[in-house]
Amino acid sequence: MALALVSKGIMLGQLKRSEEAIAAYDEVMMRFGNASEKELQVQVAMALVFKCFTLGELRRSEEAIAVSDEVIKRCGNAPEKELQGPVAMALVNKGIMLGQLKRSEEAIAAYDEVIMRFGNASEKELKEQAAMALVNKGVTLGELERSEEAIAVWDEVMKRYGNAPEAVLREAVAKSLSNKGGALGKLGRSKEVIAVCDKVIKRYGNASEKELKEQVAMALMNKGLTLEQLGRSAKAIAVYDKVISRYGNAPEKELQEPVAMALVSKSITLRQLGRSEEAIPVYDEVIKRYGSAPEKELQEWVAIALMGKGTTLGQLGRSEEAIPVYDKFIKRYGNAPEMEIRGRVARALINEGGALEKLGRSEEAIAVYDGVIKLFGGAPEKELQELVAEARRRRDELN
Repeated sequence: MALALVSKGIMLGQLKRSEEAIAAYDEVMMRFGNASEKELQVQVAMALVFKCFTLGELRRSEEAIAVSDEVIKRCGNAPEKELQGPVAMALVNKGIMLGQLKRSEEAIAAYDEVIMRFGNASEKELKEQAAMALVNKGVTLGELERSEEAIAVWDEVMKRYGNAPEAVLREAVAKSLSNKGGALGKLGRSKEVIAVCDKVIKRYGNASEKELKEQVAMALMNKGLTLEQLGRSAKAIAVYDKVISRYGNAPEKELQEPVAMALVSKSITLRQLGRSEEAIPVYDEVIKRYGSAPEKELQEWVAIALMGKGTTLGQLGRSEEAIPVYDKFIKRYGNAPEMEIRGRVARALINEGGALEKLGRSEEAIAVYDGVIKLFGGAPEKELQELVAEARRRRDELN
């Protein structure tokens, strides 16, 4: 019965019926919470762990932490190996929840406890939790701008699990290498970034697992961006092309974003090299591929592509073509609540006004600038107020 209730909770969770899943886990606790049989204690512990996960998905972090603590209190000193797995999972989940609450030092302490308890374990499940704790500890240190410490932690993952064949451990190593590359970039150690990216690509370039393909795609992107920072633009474009050719037809959403990023980055690099005519069809490719995508992350790249295309057409003196591009951008994103998008909408309107000016259509340009003032004149954000001031200045110059 206990196993059936836990399984029921898991299935309900998969169906996004989270409250019902929590009720199933609570029933396990109510019925079997005081059982002395080891098998039932394991099911109670797993019910609590899955309740933690479900509460975390619901962003009820404080409650999830309390349930994690209950697992640790019940099973933390239990000698049975079967109960150590739930303790490790509860501690890792506690660290994640503490991180979401910005209680970073406490999160690190939770991860350290996992590593101390289970870092030398030979059991597959416990090794996986220890590896996850190390990766997450590194991420948390990175968020605290403690990059050197974070790099040392990710190196420890590589040292411990670099030759492990298990999929979860291979993913932990790949993530650690990718994160290390990002941290090295923040420290300005560009040559080391490229070396780390190459290591990811060499190790996992032919991997079939989705998670590893994601890490390779991001390593390629990181390499391309780093090459660009070093002024090696032609090589950067070659790397972006590799991302597009490898993953351009991948169905996974997680691989579509690196492709969109590669296309936009290639466009920007072409513009910087004075090859603006070549940049325009690349922007078009982003819009064609992802214009109808429902994912917010992909729509952000479409927004950048539309703005980039409009700006590039304007710089090429093709104002008639630029205006409908800005109109499309405004129609798509004009009601977006996000500050960054609102700023782009204001900029698109100002750019459209500039294009109308170049075509001698001053009255229409004034109307557009008035629109910026009306839409954003009361906005408190400094960036938007600067754009309103620019629109007002341009309008006054035309009057």
